[in-house]
Amino acid sequence: MRSPLYAGFVPYGAETHPGEHPAIVDRSTYHQVQDMLEGRGPGLQYHGRNPDYVLRGLLRCGLCGEAMTPGSTRKGTREYRYYRCVTRDKRGKEGCRASPIPAAALEDFVVARLREVSVGKGFAAQVHARLTARLEEKHKALLAERAQLPKDLSKRAGESAKWVDSLSKLEGPARRLVEEKLTAAEEEAAGMKKRLAEVERALDAMEGEKLEAAWVVQALADFDAVWDALTAPNRGRLLQALVGRVVVDEDTDRVDVHLVLAGETAMPGSKEVAA
Repeated sequence: MRSPLYAGFVPYGAETHPGEHPAIVDRSTYHQVQDMLEGRGPGLQYHGRNPDYVLRGLLRCGLCGEAMTPGSTRKGTREYRYYRCVTRDKRGKEGCRASPIPAAALEDFVVARLREVSVGKGFAAQVHARLTARLEEKHKALLAERAQLPKDLSKRAGESAKWVDSLSKLEGPARRLVEEKLTAAEEEAAGMKKRLAEVERALDAMEGEKLEAAWVVQALADFDAVWDALTAPNRGRLLQALVGRVVVDEDTDRVDVHLVLAGETAMPGSKEVAA
């Protein structure tokens, strides 16, 4: 299940590259199996040591512009979750005045904003259109790159062959210069081969991304019912797909939620929240 040979790939050190032999397992299936073996799911992933912090990676401090990271304290048997500015963590109040923000209040506020914009079919349709357009654009770019890379590799191979032929006729500085050019060309060709393998993998993963996009749109279309039924990891996964960033400004007591699929504009209805 782990051997790339059966999918038409050839191992090269720690890398794999498309081979010339016929595959007996299609590459899409091979990559899906590798994802399953590594514990990965298709499409967008949500990784976090504590999945309860569903805004992990999305928060920015409105005072210094840096990220906000999860934190917690315990009093007896009770745990208090919060998000804190990393600048203040590193440099104290002199670096940033921002205070820790209760995690539950901040998360509830962001979810409330999503509940508001998800009312009706208009927003879900907009998200579906943007996701579809983005995936089509990505697919088109990957296909163009896959078509161009072999041409570039062929060109580099021709140049390298000429330099190899000329080495026997050169001595001293001229020979060293050609050897340097040959080494650089070989390194560039290796990078192109690596990129070609990455492009092939990305193309194979497109089906998983389409499924992920469909899941996001479906969840958004019935957000109220779906959110309450989601596990913490899937809540984080949905927010990672929909939200570009959340800016917390302690000076104005405002939290602005920016949607990644709405042109990075602030979500309507941003308002004050208690810290």
